[in-house]
Amino acid sequence: MKSIPSLSCFVLVFLAACSGSGGTTNNSTYDTDIGTATSLDVKEKGTLFLDRQQYQVLRQEETTELIYMETHWRFRSPFEDEIELGVEEARTRIFLRATPRGMRQQGLFSDISSVKLTAENQVRYRGETTWKDAHITPKLRSYLRKLSDDLSIVFRTGIRKF
Repeated sequence: MKSIPSLSCFVLVFLAACSGSGGTTNNSTYDTDIGTATSLDVKEKGTLFLDRQQYQVLRQEETTELIYMETHWRFRSPFEDEIELGVEEARTRIFLRATPRGMRQQGLFSDISSVKLTAENQVRYRGETTWKDAHITPKLRSYLRKLSDDLSIVFRTGIRKF
């Protein structure tokens, strides 16, 4: 009979861990799977999407194992829940990573990659001059979830380029 409370506690902890939707956060970062895209789509559509969202690509690298994009910090107005914490200024930057998903078969290689988005958040508090890594607040998480959902739609729609 003693195992029932322990089992109930385990189930509650497990369900709480699985209850998040649309990305995980680790203090000042937000990570989520975007879906799949061709290499060309990642480079072209990804860059165009980030530009439309006012994120300027700072660095882009490509190997056979990875397509990597990193943006400049984008200054933004603090969200309401950040203002309540004393935030005066906020900035976010985005990282896109695409890794090949396919396998080599008969000398051919699938050009489909799994795409992940990571966002970093920094803030400057009232009366301070230094930028600090800051937790992803619920309002920022909602903004980043919408951003990643929109990017996923961009990759899933239109004519796929190989």
